[in-house]
Amino acid sequence: AVVGISKALRIEARDHGVKVSVLCPGVIRTPILTGGRYGRMKYEFDPKWMLERFERFRPMDPSRFAHRVLRAVDRNRSIIIEPKAWRLFWYLDRLSPGLAERLGRIVFRRMRQDLQSLEKRSA
Repeated sequence: AVVGISKALRIEARDHGVKVSVLCPGVIRTPILTGGRYGRMKYEFDPKWMLERFERFRPMDPSRFAHRVLRAVDRNRSIIIEPKAWRLFWYLDRLSPGLAERLGRIVFRRMRQDLQSLEKRSA
């Protein structure tokens, strides 16, 4: 929905000198990976354990992310997807939404299993 409305705004606002870009971030190495300052998890997990799980997704350094995003905005890119590797998921979803959904379910299921096994070990 956000991508769609951003694309529509980009078209409609162009004649008024307004530029619109939509940012679709992948995993960025920020405190949100472990719940953040205000984030809440259903269960308390060791932040180190959480970070190890997110390393599978190769999180990008925030300063590098910001630099790339600002450069893309400066170049007036319509859809900004960073880190670049996440563009593969974007294209996969565009080409085969059903396959992308199945892969998403597999990843979600694995993460849920990891969390449940950790919960059992903590109990």
